[in-house]
Amino acid sequence: MSEFNMRKIGQQIAAKRKEKNLTQSNLADQLLVSYQAVSNWERGNSLPDIEKLPQLAAILDLSIDELLGKPAAAVQHYQAGTAQPEEIAELAPLIKPQELSALIQEEPFQETSLDLDLLPRLAPHLTSADLQHLLNGAENIPEELLEELLPFLKKPQVEELLKGKHYSMAFWEEAAPFLPPNFLAGEIKGWLENPDFRFSEIEELLPFLPAPYLDELLLTALEQPNVAAAERLAYDEIEELLPFLTEATICRLVQALPFSTDELEEIAPFLSSKNLIVLLKKDTKKTRFFFTFGKPPFIISLTK
Repeated sequence: MSEFNMRKIGQQIAAKRKEKNLTQSNLADQLLVSYQAVSNWERGNSLPDIEKLPQLAAILDLSIDELLGKPAAAVQHYQAGTAQPEEIAELAPLIKPQELSALIQEEPFQETSLDLDLLPRLAPHLTSADLQHLLNGAENIPEELLEELLPFLKKPQVEELLKGKHYSMAFWEEAAPFLPPNFLAGEIKGWLENPDFRFSEIEELLPFLPAPYLDELLLTALEQPNVAAAERLAYDEIEELLPFLTEATICRLVQALPFSTDELEEIAPFLSSKNLIVLLKKDTKKTRFFFTFGKPPFIISLTK
């Protein structure tokens, strides 16, 4: 079913109100609402509550069909207490939150055959707890549908919903802003068990992992047995991670991994001159390094 055209409904209310020679306050008084509510209806910012529709239509000499610009069978079914989930989803913008919350507790919404495609239409009008309630009873929710619903849930609810389930990397990238950082870090830590995992795969997730979590992941990878750390933590795998790491972790990586001189030059801006000198003096293979960094630029030259 099509959604309500709020602008057209508002224009209809405004035109008929003026035709009846009523001010917004006059109409508001008859409906026992504020004049601001009437103003919002007429500007298409909101819709009248479903309980007000019969009275509003009567005052304006309109049928409910004419007022809404579409057949009003769903309204009639709602008033009779026989509305089905599809009709309730259609009417959701007109139903007060508490009434809508009570409706989704009723039998039609508890059936395992509930059409999941109704949820994006309901979600903006439900509390996060009510939406979680509907999702908890659903199985095999498509990733595309979940992506639409995550903004309407709280982070702990999203964690509960996704825990222990497998999703594509594309999904995790979409879900990351709605996840608790510690939960996201825990998921990635599980991926480290796969020898084929590379840190370059999670570049889009980096802004959502505060430094302590990302540092812990890299240090875990560095010490992980049976995985080639030098390959997993090669410079081209971690270069995008450097701005998100603490200097202490970068120092550990430089000490433990065989970065080339060119790669060290790229890493240098993320290190203090003190740490850089300490690290370079420990190197016994390279005979000369030149690094330019800081403001104003200066050169550190170390010779074996």
